[in-house]
Amino acid sequence: MKKIVFKIAISCLFKLLLFGQSFQPVWEQLDVNVGPGYFTSVYVLNENIAYVAGDNGKLIKTYDAGDTWETLPSGTDADIMDVWFTDENTGYFGCHYYVYKTTNGGYSWSSLSLPIDGYYEKIQFT
Repeated sequence: MKKIVFKIAISCLFKLLLFGQSFQPVWEQLDVNVGPGYFTSVYVLNENIAYVAGDNGKLIKTYDAGDTWETLPSGTDADIMDVWFTDENTGYFGCHYYVYKTTNGGYSWSSLSLPIDGYYEKIQFT
């Protein structure tokens, strides 16, 4: 993440010095090749690893700062509303009335039995 932010900051500074204040930031569209649908959550663990979750149980991961993406088995067809990782192996996602947990970097997930009934839209740890 620091590498990406640093590259963006250097690029913006260079353009500002070269062109003054008349430049526009440029976004690059990445082809993650997961088919139609939409994404609902992005979680960046570090400068190389990030997770993106979406509709119909879509869950993808990058190991190389977004150069390549891998589809992970979420174990659900429900829309994943939020994804959060506490380290490289342990992560959680919420989809409707369930929360799922992984302990192997997202390669398998287990539904958690929580004492609170409700619709899970956001997961966050401090």
